[in-house]
Amino acid sequence: MVYLLPVMHGFSHKPLILQRIGSMNEEPFLNVDELAAKIRREKSWVYQQTRRTDADSIPRRKLGKYYVFLWSEVRPWIDRHYGIGLAGGLR
Repeated sequence: MVYLLPVMHGFSHKPLILQRIGSMNEEPFLNVDELAAKIRREKSWVYQQTRRTDADSIPRRKLGKYYVFLWSEVRPWIDRHYGIGLAGGLR
C-alpha cells in the first residue's frame, strides 16, 4: 500500500513536496516549482502544459488543488515532444 504524506516547510501550510511512502525505492513526486526548475522552464510553461486535455498531455496527478509529477513519466514525454534537447542533459 502506498500512502501520500505532505511534507511541510516551516510555518507554511502549503506542502513543499508530496512524497509517496511505501517502499524506500519509490521516487518522490515533484511539484510545479520543482519540475520547472529541473527542466529549466518557467512555472507558467508547466501550468500551460497541464491545461492540455488530450490523451498525450503532460503526465500528472492532481492531489487536492496541487499538480504533482513523476520524473520517470515526464522525462519520456519531454523527449517525445521536444526531442532530446530539453531533457537530454537532465537526470
